[in-house]
Amino acid sequence: GKTLTGYVTEGRMELAARLLLTSGLQVQTVAQHCGMSDVNYFSKLFKKHTGMTPGEYRSRLENTI
Repeated sequence: GKTLTGYVTEGRMELAARLLLTSGLQVQTVAQHCGMSDVNYFSKLFKKHTGMTPGEYRSRLENTI
């Protein structure tokens, strides 16, 4: 029930979330690992997918550990 673009984007955002939690990589580097060269666009998509920016996501989940 998803478009191809939606499916690919969802996979990228799941990879990004995993990298943000398991690595100390900068957000820009995480974006590049997910196939996105524009970090601002990456952050916008990540926020749309998770409800928070990459930095907020990392901070909130690091504080719960």
